[in-house]
Amino acid sequence: MIGAGYKGKPERGFTYVEMMIATAILAVALIPVMQSLQIAGDAGTLAGTAIDRQLSVQSGIDSVLAEDFDTLLAAATAANSAGIATSFSDPVAAEPRRLVYISFYDADNSDLDGDPFTIADDDSDADGNPYTNPNAAITLLWVKVQIKGTRQSLQVLTRE
Repeated sequence: MIGAGYKGKPERGFTYVEMMIATAILAVALIPVMQSLQIAGDAGTLAGTAIDRQLSVQSGIDSVLAEDFDTLLAAATAANSAGIATSFSDPVAAEPRRLVYISFYDADNSDLDGDPFTIADDDSDADGNPYTNPNAAITLLWVKVQIKGTRQSLQVLTRE
């Protein structure tokens, strides 16, 4: 016990209440910091996934364009629509699955309908399929590779 005549130095430091208040302030301030770190980590993961998928799409385009034009035309003929995936697509069980679409492309609007995915077909072979029309000169094909279930895709035109 300190007597009335005590002349020593007063003790310095924080009281228990001051320490509790400081700890509470730090705890409240650390919550947004930790959330920011979590968001940054998630963004890095998402960016990595997006880059992997984009590289997969580019690889798909490269492998399709390595094929000769007649092979691509045959795949487009079999699909018979710009909205149907061709045999160049990955197997159903692949994850992520690349879907490959190939269609003729009417760049100069020769059939005057404003749709680049239709061409003039006089149906001289009576099958209703413009891809097999012997009088149609298909020299330009549209190729699209897309990761199924995402918006990640690339589209190119290739000519004979």
